Amino acid sequence: MGRPFTSAFGAVLCLAFSTLFTQEVLSAEKAQRLCLVNSPAELIACRRGDSLYYQQPGLVHGKYLLDFAAQYCDTNFEINIQFPYVLCVYSGVKEKIAAQEIRRKEMESNMLSALRQDGRTRN
Repeated sequence: MGRPFTSAFGAVLCLAFSTLFTQEVLSAEKAQRLCLVNSPAELIACRRGDSLYYQQPGLVHGKYLLDFAAQYCDTNFEINIQFPYVLCVYSGVKEKIAAQEIRRKEMESNMLSALRQDGRTRN
């Protein structure tokens, strides 16, 4: 009676370790992807979470590296910018917004609301 239980328990334990090991291997494989690019157009081959190495040939100004990092690197992880390369975790393409334009629209909207309310209180 003890032997079938031991065999069944051993099989379940073996299956659990095998599943855990498979998940760890898959996670390790995903973490080991390094996407090498020379231009933003090449990012199509990268996946979110990949390590990203960017070096643009002929780059003469470091500001472009900062712009690249801001747009394509995940800020939850370390970003290494050393002229002429960027090394980071790829975030995917981020939507660009012009903060000044949004703020201007908010201010216009607030002024219109205030004018409407002022018009109602005067009537």
